[in-house]
Amino acid sequence: MIVRKREKYSFLMIVLAARIIFFKKLTRVFERGKYLGIKGYKDD
Repeated sequence: MIVRKREKYSFLMIVLAARIIFFKKLTRVFERGKYLGIKGYKDD
């Protein structure tokens, strides 16, 4: 029971970490796209 609980906890931590990394990458790409969009508008 204790082992299973620990495995479940570690699995949840891995999922949470993966989600955080994914959102960080997503926001970085979005920020870069926004910056390039603003830059493009300024160039025009």
